[in-house]
Amino acid sequence: MKKTKRMSLLVLFILLIANVSIAAAASTDWTWISSDSKYGKFFAPERIRVVTSVKDVPVEIEAWTKTVYTYEGAAETINNYGIASVIPNPASLNYSLARVVLNPQNRTLTYAQEIFYDSKGNVLWSKNDAKVTAKEINSRAFDQDFYCIIVDQVFKMDEFSKISASDRWLTLWQENSADGGVVVCWADTASLRMHGENAVVWVWEDTRNPAGVTTEIRYRKKAYNLSQGTAKVIRYDFWSDKTGWTKKEDDLENRYYSIIPDSNEDVGARVLKQYVETHKDWAYRYAISEDPITVPAPAPAPAAVTPPSAN
Repeated sequence: MKKTKRMSLLVLFILLIANVSIAAAASTDWTWISSDSKYGKFFAPERIRVVTSVKDVPVEIEAWTKTVYTYEGAAETINNYGIASVIPNPASLNYSLARVVLNPQNRTLTYAQEIFYDSKGNVLWSKNDAKVTAKEINSRAFDQDFYCIIVDQVFKMDEFSKISASDRWLTLWQENSADGGVVVCWADTASLRMHGENAVVWVWEDTRNPAGVTTEIRYRKKAYNLSQGTAKVIRYDFWSDKTGWTKKEDDLENRYYSIIPDSNEDVGARVLKQYVETHKDWAYRYAISEDPITVPAPAPAPAAVTPPSAN
């Protein structure tokens, strides 16, 4: 009789634990990040985990994000994904969940899994692709808020605050044009990180006419070897009031070149070097000793996993 009673209590205890676990899995604490007229962005702090580390430095971080759509945001997303045949009415797209993988050393974010829902929680479309491409996170990236708030949970370097800080953009040089206009060049210190002797950073060069209107933008991801006085353009996006944004892949020679002494670029490199020397904790926040500019890419996305609840 006593044995039967103990067994009953044991079964009751197991069922109680199971119910608590199920209840915990059924709810997710989504933390608001930011909102605008198109999107509301959230993340799940408890679902963040370090997948891979090198010398105790995280190089692969996994997390879940949630995006809520207005009609305009839904229409834009459907168009960008080319899924109008699957979701013909933007009003039906209410929110999406995504499993993302971050690589801090390369400042990239990869969408390993995405699920799109209507307002009732029905799946409209989903994607799980092991061949997805890592997205570079810079000031123009839609995913910038997601990346910064998630990486902050691991490195705790105020990455999210940095992207809206007044000192984010560091003036490298400025030159007046013969026609009365001006060219100003800034480094995005939010994107700055050191790999060995190389300072990798996005540089924004703004050309304005005499009326102060921007006519051209040269937005380059560059690597400056601060000890050798050389530089390399890794990516180049160009904008003009006539063409809009275009990629200048043909202008990338994928090699280092010597910076001309006393040129604008030389002045800018010296300003950047001084910034690194006075902000070492920030510049080296992701560093793994003498890393090359490119660290190993995240492993292919595994099979789809069960997403957290939307509530």
